[in-house]
Amino acid sequence: MDKINIASALNEEYVPYTYTMLYSLLENHKEETRVRVFLLCNDLREDSKKKLEDLAKNYDSEIVFLTPDSSAFDSKMLEQGEWSIETLYRLQLFDLLPGNVDRILYLDGDMIINRDISQLYGMDFASSHLIVTHDMTMTPESGPVYGHLHSEHFNQMIRENRYFNAGMILMDARYLKEHYNLESYLRRAEELDFDIFAPDQDLLNDLHQDECKYIDALEYDLFACNAAGNGISYEKMKKDTVIVHYVGDKPWNAGDHLPYREEMLWWDYASRTIYAEEFLNQYLKDMISRSELYEAIQSVIDENAKIKRMIEDTLELTRKTLSMNSEKKSEDKGSEEKESAGKISSSKDGGSSQREDIVPGFLPKGGIEEYLAQESHDDLDRDAVLELIREYLLEDMMHDYIERLREENADLKLAWQTVQKQFAAIGEGMGVTE
Repeated sequence: MDKINIASALNEEYVPYTYTMLYSLLENHKEETRVRVFLLCNDLREDSKKKLEDLAKNYDSEIVFLTPDSSAFDSKMLEQGEWSIETLYRLQLFDLLPGNVDRILYLDGDMIINRDISQLYGMDFASSHLIVTHDMTMTPESGPVYGHLHSEHFNQMIRENRYFNAGMILMDARYLKEHYNLESYLRRAEELDFDIFAPDQDLLNDLHQDECKYIDALEYDLFACNAAGNGISYEKMKKDTVIVHYVGDKPWNAGDHLPYREEMLWWDYASRTIYAEEFLNQYLKDMISRSELYEAIQSVIDENAKIKRMIEDTLELTRKTLSMNSEKKSEDKGSEEKESAGKISSSKDGGSSQREDIVPGFLPKGGIEEYLAQESHDDLDRDAVLELIREYLLEDMMHDYIERLREENADLKLAWQTVQKQFAAIGEGMGVTE
């Protein structure tokens, strides 16, 4: 093959992440065939373009910037979800590609290309014109995750296992350029009355459903958040998976979701890019300042504290009720009361309402806040910060802490049920009815 052609769409905000994806691709490309990357974009600054071009030059590859016509898209195509205009750009790809492109691999910017893609790129189309993988979140087994947002038309495709993820598509560009263009997708969107939730992905699935060859998603478009559920450990993923896709929660964001081990693969590559310091500093700031994860943890702590108060109030009421009964009955039932109280006192401490105590010994403290407040971060110890993130993701400290909270929550609920039953039994014994 003459060249390996890659395509991706991005905006200025996504430059560092697309850069990381391309770095991982070029770093793992072992064949002598040159890589040519077509980037669909409209708002990139000149310095951002130069960074991407310099990256490609370092690997004897090239970047070609394609400028889509944003005004050509109907605004109704973006009404059903929180999508950016850039997600539609791939629908204009065939209008913009030069005539000498016979095949092209489209890749999302939130991916890591963990192995050489030459074998994937050279796959035989046979009688198909797109090589794709099933969307791991929308299969007959998982059910239509967005069923309430998708029309029955697309839900039926999902039930029949005919729905692919548009983040990785190997395209027979020569054929597709002859038979499809932006107008093809716009016309189909109108025929569907714009009832499309994932606009580009839905339209690609609809128009090309009979032109697809499916390959293994676990190898070529593994959703990182689903890896563990499919029996794929971080170590196995790092060793064997060709393409890892960070759909949903992003590994570069800290504090807005429960982290998972597979995020570390993204950091393995990101920490070696020119954006490493920017990534690391932002991650530390997010770990300290973002509230979503704290709030989720605090809600469990608050619930645990509420259940404890309910138990204590009921135990107090039990004591008052028993004091009204005979001394013997009080003694008999008192042993049960102590047993219940023992269960509660042996339970883990419910924690403090103070945010800094929510995850003791876990988040960076003291000097890091002061360090981040500095205007200059030239003294950043990248290895030390990366090791902190590695511990954060791989040591499962956060997971373990949250699991302990959930176990405490379950124990407290069980104790609460026991106390309720005992109080009811005491009431029945004394002839008390509601």
